[in-house]
Amino acid sequence: MEQKRPSPCPIEKPNVLLVEGKDDYWFFQYFLKHFHIETIQVEDPVGGKDNLKNYLGLLKVAPGHEILQKIGIVRDSNENRAKAMKEVKSALKSSDFPVPDKPAQFKAGKPSVAVLILPPIGMEGRMLEDVCLESKKDEPAMKCVEEYMECVNKKGLRIKEKDVPKARVEALLASGRPGDLLGAAAQHGYWKYEHPAFEQIKTFLLSFNEWQETGGTKK
Repeated sequence: MEQKRPSPCPIEKPNVLLVEGKDDYWFFQYFLKHFHIETIQVEDPVGGKDNLKNYLGLLKVAPGHEILQKIGIVRDSNENRAKAMKEVKSALKSSDFPVPDKPAQFKAGKPSVAVLILPPIGMEGRMLEDVCLESKKDEPAMKCVEEYMECVNKKGLRIKEKDVPKARVEALLASGRPGDLLGAAAQHGYWKYEHPAFEQIKTFLLSFNEWQETGGTKK
């Protein structure tokens, strides 16, 4: 059966942030709310990163596309930042959008485009979950999480490497927000966005308001 193509929501703000899934969607919604950033509309392309190319194409004709000034794309590195960036650049080029040379830097155009690869440079891991875990690394519950993961491995119940960060987050949340996933925990204020682990994400989102369309320079 042919996969249903994603349909962008009407564009109601001058900036759009594209993320990979529902948990990411709610995480960034509450991140923006925490820092009183009201000019960015968060969108979750149906199907995640694999549908980015189709979504970008549809974004050009979405209701309200005339007001669009900037697009930000947040992508998990999956432990290969270069490959992740290459895939996003390919989707942008195929959709005739500006292609940034480097992550976290806007490429001027109509609209301007920037890409944030997670975790940020200097932090180990493969996805947003790793950034959230870094923000909780000094909490007592994290020792329990590591002991649980060690126990699972000793019992031969191997978790796929790509799923380990999600498993660790879910184990952590079981101690503080039972039943919540990452996005729901964001809604309930569990992630402390002032933590240094989130600083590069904060800087990226604030840069939407610092970039000038004309001349391609910052204020």
